[in-house]
Amino acid sequence: MLAPITAVATALATLALMAAACAPAAQPAPTQVPARTPAPATQAAAVQGVSATPAATAGTSNAPASPTTAPTATTPPSPTAAAPAGADLGPTPASGEASVQVVQVDLAEFTITFDTSTFKAGPVQFKVTNTGKLPHALEIKGQGLDEKTAILAPGQSAALNVKLTPGTYEVWCPVDAHKDRGMDTTITVQ
Repeated sequence: MLAPITAVATALATLALMAAACAPAAQPAPTQVPARTPAPATQAAAVQGVSATPAATAGTSNAPASPTTAPTATTPPSPTAAAPAGADLGPTPASGEASVQVVQVDLAEFTITFDTSTFKAGPVQFKVTNTGKLPHALEIKGQGLDEKTAILAPGQSAALNVKLTPGTYEVWCPVDAHKDRGMDTTITVQ
Protein backbone atom coordinates (compact mmCIF):
# COMPACT_ATOMS: atom_id res chain seq x y z
CA MET A 1 0.00 0.00 0.00
CA LEU A 2 2.94 2.34 0.51
CA ALA A 3 4.19 1.66 -2.99
CA PRO A 4 1.34 3.52 -4.78
CA ILE A 5 1.68 6.51 -2.42
CA THR A 6 5.45 6.59 -2.87
CA ALA A 7 5.06 6.37 -6.66
CA VAL A 8 2.58 9.28 -6.66
CA ALA A 9 4.86 11.37 -4.41
CA THR A 10 7.84 10.62 -6.62
CA ALA A 11 5.85 11.57 -9.76
CA LEU A 12 4.71 14.85 -8.16
CA ALA A 13 8.25 15.70 -7.10
CA THR A 14 9.51 14.96 -10.61
CA LEU A 15 6.79 17.18 -12.13
CA ALA A 16 7.67 20.01 -9.73
CA LEU A 17 11.36 19.80 -10.68
CA MET A 18 10.50 19.76 -14.39
CA ALA A 19 8.19 22.78 -13.99
CA ALA A 20 10.91 24.67 -12.12
CA ALA A 21 13.45 23.89 -14.84
CA CYS A 22 11.09 25.19 -17.57
CA ALA A 23 10.03 28.36 -15.76
CA PRO A 24 11.88 31.56 -16.67
CA ALA A 25 14.55 32.58 -14.22
CA ALA A 26 13.57 35.34 -11.84
CA GLN A 27 15.10 38.63 -12.90
CA PRO A 28 16.04 41.36 -10.45
CA ALA A 29 13.81 44.41 -10.40
CA PRO A 30 15.20 47.38 -12.35
CA THR A 31 17.02 49.97 -10.27
CA GLN A 32 15.13 53.24 -9.94
CA VAL A 33 17.38 56.25 -10.58
CA PRO A 34 16.00 59.72 -9.80
CA ALA A 35 15.73 61.67 -13.04
CA ARG A 36 16.42 65.34 -13.59
CA THR A 37 13.26 67.37 -13.99
CA PRO A 38 12.61 67.56 -17.74
CA ALA A 39 11.00 70.39 -19.61
CA PRO A 40 7.20 70.06 -19.59
CA ALA A 41 7.12 68.94 -23.24
CA THR A 42 9.21 65.87 -22.37
CA GLN A 43 7.72 64.91 -18.99
CA ALA A 44 5.43 62.19 -20.31
CA ALA A 45 8.26 60.52 -22.19
CA ALA A 46 10.63 60.81 -19.24
CA VAL A 47 8.09 59.25 -16.88
CA GLN A 48 7.91 56.25 -19.21
CA GLY A 49 11.71 56.06 -19.30
CA VAL A 50 12.14 56.97 -22.94
CA SER A 51 13.99 59.83 -24.50
CA ALA A 52 11.92 62.56 -26.13
CA THR A 53 14.68 64.21 -28.11
CA PRO A 54 14.03 64.39 -31.86
CA ALA A 55 16.94 62.04 -32.60
CA ALA A 56 15.66 59.47 -30.13
CA THR A 57 12.08 59.49 -31.41
CA ALA A 58 12.99 59.15 -35.07
CA GLY A 59 12.72 55.40 -35.61
CA THR A 60 14.47 54.05 -32.52
CA SER A 61 13.15 51.75 -29.85
CA ASN A 62 11.32 52.94 -26.78
CA ALA A 63 13.57 50.96 -24.45
CA PRO A 64 14.58 52.82 -21.29
CA ALA A 65 18.03 54.32 -21.23
CA SER A 66 20.68 52.68 -19.09
CA PRO A 67 20.52 54.07 -15.54
CA THR A 68 24.27 54.72 -15.69
CA THR A 69 24.03 56.90 -18.79
CA ALA A 70 24.00 60.59 -17.95
CA PRO A 71 22.78 63.23 -20.41
CA THR A 72 25.47 65.54 -21.74
CA ALA A 73 25.17 69.10 -22.94
CA THR A 74 26.53 69.84 -26.38
CA THR A 75 26.06 73.60 -26.57
CA PRO A 76 25.64 76.27 -23.91
CA PRO A 77 22.18 77.87 -23.69
CA SER A 78 21.62 81.18 -25.41
CA PRO A 79 20.75 84.23 -23.29
CA THR A 80 17.10 83.86 -24.34
CA ALA A 81 16.86 80.06 -24.00
CA ALA A 82 14.07 78.67 -21.85
CA ALA A 83 14.92 77.46 -18.34
CA PRO A 84 12.89 75.99 -15.49
CA ALA A 85 11.31 78.54 -13.18
CA GLY A 86 13.69 79.62 -10.46
CA ALA A 87 16.81 78.83 -12.50
CA ASP A 88 19.78 81.18 -12.58
CA LEU A 89 19.02 83.34 -15.60
CA GLY A 90 22.25 85.18 -16.12
CA PRO A 91 25.39 86.69 -14.73
CA THR A 92 25.50 89.62 -12.37
CA PRO A 93 27.64 92.47 -13.71
CA ALA A 94 31.18 92.58 -12.33
CA SER A 95 32.35 95.65 -10.48
CA GLY A 96 33.25 98.47 -12.86
CA GLU A 97 30.60 97.46 -15.44
CA ALA A 98 27.41 99.43 -15.99
CA SER A 99 24.70 98.48 -13.54
CA VAL A 100 22.08 96.18 -15.07
CA GLN A 101 18.46 96.83 -14.19
CA VAL A 102 16.79 93.47 -13.55
CA VAL A 103 13.06 93.38 -14.25
CA GLN A 104 10.90 90.37 -13.38
CA VAL A 105 8.16 89.75 -15.96
CA ASP A 106 5.31 87.26 -15.47
CA LEU A 107 3.34 86.04 -18.48
CA ALA A 108 -0.09 84.45 -18.01
CA GLU A 109 -3.40 84.28 -19.83
CA PHE A 110 -3.63 87.08 -21.14
CA THR A 111 -1.55 89.52 -19.13
CA ILE A 112 2.02 90.80 -18.90
CA THR A 113 3.05 91.87 -15.39
CA PHE A 114 6.28 93.77 -14.62
CA ASP A 115 7.65 94.08 -11.09
CA THR A 116 8.39 97.76 -11.76
CA SER A 117 6.89 100.67 -13.64
CA THR A 118 10.20 102.55 -13.88
CA PHE A 119 12.58 101.64 -16.69
CA LYS A 120 16.03 103.27 -16.91
CA ALA A 121 18.10 103.72 -20.05
CA GLY A 122 20.99 101.26 -20.23
CA PRO A 123 21.39 97.51 -19.91
CA VAL A 124 18.24 95.73 -18.75
CA GLN A 125 17.73 92.04 -18.05
CA PHE A 126 14.10 90.96 -18.30
CA LYS A 127 13.71 87.75 -16.25
CA VAL A 128 10.62 86.33 -17.93
CA THR A 129 8.56 83.53 -16.34
CA ASN A 130 5.53 81.84 -17.87
CA THR A 131 3.17 81.55 -14.90
CA GLY A 132 0.23 80.62 -17.14
CA LYS A 133 -1.09 77.37 -18.54
CA LEU A 134 -0.37 78.09 -22.22
CA PRO A 135 2.93 78.70 -24.05
CA HIS A 136 4.01 82.36 -24.04
CA ALA A 137 6.97 84.51 -25.10
CA LEU A 138 8.00 88.15 -24.69
CA GLU A 139 8.90 90.51 -27.53
CA ILE A 140 10.04 94.12 -27.17
CA LYS A 141 10.27 96.60 -30.04
CA GLY A 142 11.11 100.29 -30.24
CA GLN A 143 13.94 102.78 -30.67
CA GLY A 144 15.58 100.46 -33.23
CA LEU A 145 15.36 97.43 -30.92
CA ASP A 146 13.42 94.25 -31.79
CA GLU A 147 14.21 91.30 -29.47
CA LYS A 148 12.23 88.36 -28.12
CA THR A 149 12.55 85.27 -25.95
CA ALA A 150 12.04 81.71 -27.06
CA ILE A 151 8.54 80.34 -26.59
CA LEU A 152 8.21 79.30 -22.96
CA ALA A 153 6.18 76.31 -21.82
CA PRO A 154 4.21 76.76 -18.58
CA GLY A 155 6.65 77.08 -15.67
CA GLN A 156 9.66 77.90 -17.84
CA SER A 157 11.76 81.05 -17.59
CA ALA A 158 14.17 82.94 -19.83
CA ALA A 159 16.38 86.00 -19.60
CA LEU A 160 16.18 88.68 -22.27
CA ASN A 161 19.19 91.02 -22.13
CA VAL A 162 18.77 94.33 -23.98
CA LYS A 163 20.17 97.85 -23.99
CA LEU A 164 17.35 100.36 -23.75
CA THR A 165 17.57 104.00 -24.82
CA PRO A 166 15.11 106.70 -23.76
CA GLY A 167 11.74 106.44 -25.49
CA THR A 168 8.66 104.24 -25.81
CA TYR A 169 8.73 100.48 -26.45
CA GLU A 170 5.93 98.08 -27.30
CA VAL A 171 6.02 94.81 -25.35
CA TRP A 172 3.79 91.85 -26.27
CA CYS A 173 3.42 88.08 -26.49
CA PRO A 174 4.11 86.97 -30.10
CA VAL A 175 2.48 83.53 -29.63
CA ASP A 176 -0.68 82.96 -31.70
CA ALA A 177 -3.20 85.78 -31.17
CA HIS A 178 -2.16 86.48 -27.57
CA LYS A 179 -1.31 90.09 -28.46
CA ASP A 180 -4.88 90.66 -29.69
CA ARG A 181 -6.25 89.04 -26.52
CA GLY A 182 -4.56 91.59 -24.21
CA MET A 183 -0.90 90.61 -23.97
CA ASP A 184 0.25 93.95 -25.38
CA THR A 185 1.55 96.95 -23.47
CA THR A 186 4.01 99.84 -23.73
CA ILE A 187 6.83 100.91 -21.45
CA THR A 188 8.57 104.26 -21.30
CA VAL A 189 12.31 104.39 -20.70
CA GLN A 190 13.82 107.49 -19.12
